[in-house]
Amino acid sequence: MFIFYFFSRFSNCSITEEGYKALASALRSNPTHLIELDLTGNDPGLSGVKELIDLLQDGHCNSKTIRFLKCPGAQEVCEYLTEVLGESPLLLNELDLSGDILEDLDGEKLSGLLMDSHSKVETINVNNCELTEKSCSVLATVLSSKTILEEMNLNNSLLLDSGVKEICEGLKNPVCELKILKLSNCSITEKGYKDLASALRSNPSHLIELDLTGNDPGQSGVKELTDLLQDPNCQLKTLRFLGPVADEACQYVTGILGENPLLLSELNLQKRKLGDTRVNQIAALLQDKHCKLNTLTLNNNRISAEGFATLTSALNSNPSNLIELDLSGNKVGNSGIQKICPLLKNPQCRLKTLKLSSCSITEEGYKALAVALRSNTSHLIELDLTGNDPGHSGVKELTDLLQEGCCTFKTIRYLKSPAAEEMCQYFTEVLGKSPLLLKELDLSEDKLEDLDWEKLSALLIDSHSKVEKILLNNCKLTQKSCSVLATVLSSKTILKEMNLNNSLLLDSGVKEICEGLKNPVCELKILKLSDCCITEEGYKALASALRSNPSHLIELDLTGNDPGQSGVKELTDLQQDPNCQLKTLRFLRSSAADEACQYVTGIVGKNPLLLRELNLSECELGDMRVNQIAALLQDKHCTLNTLTLCECSITEKQCLILTSALKSNPSHLRELNLSGNKIKNTGVMHICDLLNDFHCKLKRLRLRYCDMTVEGCSAVTSALKSNPSHLRELDLSGNNLKNTRQKTQLYDVLKDSHCKMKQMRFTSCDMKDEDCSVLTSALKSNPSYLRELNLSGNVLGKLGVTNLKDVLMNPQCKLEKLDLCDCSITEKLCHILTSALKSNPSHLRELNLSGNQLGDSVIENLGLLLGSSQCKLEKLHLCGCKITEKHCIILTPSLCLNLSHLRELDLSQNKIENKGLEILCEILDNSRCQLKRLSLNDCGITDVAHLTQSLAKTKALTFLKELDLSNNTIRYSKNQLIDVLQDSNCNLSLEKEHWLSWSAGANIISSIGGWLTRSKVQEKPLKSTEQENSLSDEESSEGFHYSTVINAAQEEPVKSTEQETSPSDEESSEGETEKGDEASECSNVVNWLDISP
Repeated sequence: MFIFYFFSRFSNCSITEEGYKALASALRSNPTHLIELDLTGNDPGLSGVKELIDLLQDGHCNSKTIRFLKCPGAQEVCEYLTEVLGESPLLLNELDLSGDILEDLDGEKLSGLLMDSHSKVETINVNNCELTEKSCSVLATVLSSKTILEEMNLNNSLLLDSGVKEICEGLKNPVCELKILKLSNCSITEKGYKDLASALRSNPSHLIELDLTGNDPGQSGVKELTDLLQDPNCQLKTLRFLGPVADEACQYVTGILGENPLLLSELNLQKRKLGDTRVNQIAALLQDKHCKLNTLTLNNNRISAEGFATLTSALNSNPSNLIELDLSGNKVGNSGIQKICPLLKNPQCRLKTLKLSSCSITEEGYKALAVALRSNTSHLIELDLTGNDPGHSGVKELTDLLQEGCCTFKTIRYLKSPAAEEMCQYFTEVLGKSPLLLKELDLSEDKLEDLDWEKLSALLIDSHSKVEKILLNNCKLTQKSCSVLATVLSSKTILKEMNLNNSLLLDSGVKEICEGLKNPVCELKILKLSDCCITEEGYKALASALRSNPSHLIELDLTGNDPGQSGVKELTDLQQDPNCQLKTLRFLRSSAADEACQYVTGIVGKNPLLLRELNLSECELGDMRVNQIAALLQDKHCTLNTLTLCECSITEKQCLILTSALKSNPSHLRELNLSGNKIKNTGVMHICDLLNDFHCKLKRLRLRYCDMTVEGCSAVTSALKSNPSHLRELDLSGNNLKNTRQKTQLYDVLKDSHCKMKQMRFTSCDMKDEDCSVLTSALKSNPSYLRELNLSGNVLGKLGVTNLKDVLMNPQCKLEKLDLCDCSITEKLCHILTSALKSNPSHLRELNLSGNQLGDSVIENLGLLLGSSQCKLEKLHLCGCKITEKHCIILTPSLCLNLSHLRELDLSQNKIENKGLEILCEILDNSRCQLKRLSLNDCGITDVAHLTQSLAKTKALTFLKELDLSNNTIRYSKNQLIDVLQDSNCNLSLEKEHWLSWSAGANIISSIGGWLTRSKVQEKPLKSTEQENSLSDEESSEGFHYSTVINAAQEEPVKSTEQETSPSDEESSEGETEKGDEASECSNVVNWLDISP
């Protein structure tokens, strides 16, 4: 049997899939003879090749060769790939050449395979390969050939720009119909992107998807390709640069801004609330190299701590493009700064501007930034930390960094407002140091004459300002500058102390500052306003402000200001508030004044700054204490109206110290009493220097028993000539004024129409008739102001009486008190005086003729005077005038005719006896009797039964407060009197006392004259006119009778009384007579003699 082997050739016979299937079927039915079949150049369709290859694997088939591929090289590659892949590539739609398979292939041969009509490869994968220029050339050849290849994946292959360039040559070929090209993570750079764009621009019709994720497009790569999308011929539908998460961010941003963020160099998402998901997406975008942002603004986005960690991590992985980062307004905190610091330390970081305004960063964060920037100082030139709190050292940490030579910093911005920044730079230039490094800012002495106060306020208010103490001493402050300071105080600052000493603040400035003090956020602890021209109004404003916000201020210094009448009280009352924290309230300039204040408070029990009257009589002061008191008097916070320093052993030198102090602060003092001090003429001259001061408003001057002589009197005269308009009361009693020439000068003053003297006391001045006549003659020329005249203890003869008569008869005379005790006035002269009083009786309220020879005619005149309806006499003193029962008969009816005014009657040391007393009881029996004091001391009275009866049956006892029957030998009837007076308010004196007879006392007075001095007797404190008027009659009466001896049992005098009357009240009450002054001088002279019987 013969066997025949057949060779069948059907090359290029236009056989299609159907024909392939027919051949397979025929060969399967008779497989024994055909050993070679050539089908090159035909189209097997989708299954033709598979039909025949399956036939080859049939064991009955004798075919050894079925040739599909035209090119031997293609056949060779096909066989190679079949061996490597384990499957014929002609059966594959997707050809995976990943790994190193491609390296061993010939590009022409592979191209021949893929170009053959039998190849059905639509997708070729060459992922994760180290592609050489040769392998890229192979791929380019494939792309340049007529194939059905639609997708080529080269992901994660080291393609580089050179490889891309080769592939682009294939893409440019018009025969290339590739639709999908994936080049993810192929280390392609900007040049590669440009080549791709150029290739696709030259052949734009087929490629619909291009994946370039994970590559680095440089600055223009993305734009090159996205611009390509605008070409109407371009079929590219998917241009993938980003991963899925980053792509979400890209779409979000594009939706907001209308622009692809990959094309942006600046991205601003401020004030958009970004949750953690969105932050993660944005982080993925920032991490991608396709994101080429130079400026990223994410301020006020409410980013969480976790979000910050994600963002900073992303930025750290792609740091090279970012130039400016703004995270302001987010709660970055110190933990966020710790996350940002690795980015700043990264050598690849090119960040030039970092904005972290209002990010809740504290001192710890500032230190971390300084450490980070110190490790990589080459790029950052601007750092914004406005609105954060650097603590005590934060600013210094960064400022020190600026001073290091390797630092490229140009700007570290701490301050929120440009105004604050400008002021900071200005201060740094002028002061030589940044004010942000200062705890104490000294701008005293107008160091900054062109200071912009608004800018200063902006600086101090900023959280970076660590100024705790600001000094603005000796500055010209305006109301505007004070308003700015108020703004500072009204803001949340760490300012604890403000010094404005010696600045022209005025009340208007204080009011502005008080607006700041009122604010609850104000935590100022120390405010110094020394010598700021603040007055009472300013003190009230301060008190009001501190009352509304009392919790912080602990020290207030107001030394050298003028508190007026109530300023000190307003603030000291404030200290009683339990909420008030004020521990130090400083009014007094010197420590000496403060010592005096404490000393006086210890004595009188009250702060002398709150007093209007100060009485330190009988206190042994000494040089040290006088100096202290002088310092107190010199201070404007001392507003004493009355100063009484009787019997204080003040010397001439100390007097100089006191008067010098009073000269420096003279405007408040209205009364000065230095009686009983041996200041002599020199001391008086010092006082006269005070009187010469035109600021001096002294109204009462008492210099009793001061060892003054003619020279001192001359000094007083000269002072009153130069400034006569204020003094209203002058008491020079007990000094030797015996010299007509000198008194003529004094009396010339009294003639001056500017002189408005109301009270003159010259008791026991050794004045003779001619001296008194000069005085009374002067009063004739200017009688309208005088209200009190006391010439007791001097010799008043014919000339003096005649002149006095003329004064009293003058209708302009309004004398209210006339004291002529022991003036050696004869009956005839007394008659002249009483006749004069009869002619002008309406003003006189008190008359003292004790110790003078009255006689019947005088008593009759007195009776007529007292009986006159015009007579308003309230006090009548006729002690030791030899009045008898007969005279009582004359006086009593007259008194009964006009009894409604009389409050005090003193007939002591007269021979009244029982009958005279009985006659005087008619006064008590009168229903109009309102007598409050009746003195019948040493009147020879033995029986008071009639007196008892009168008091028991009339209303007189309801008015009577004092009944003096001492030194009378009263026997049985006194018990009844005591019983009647027991339940009344009347004080009864019955005891015998040690006393001098009138004649003995008169002889002593005559012998020692005006040189008599007191012996340790406390003078009763003087009262203001208003106080005097408010006293009841018994309280305002003259203390003790003509014959009364002041004994050790008398009540201790009050040291000081606070005067409630304001100066204006005092001015309005000048015309009132002084009530409650000393007893008649004759009796006082006797009283001051400590003589036992």
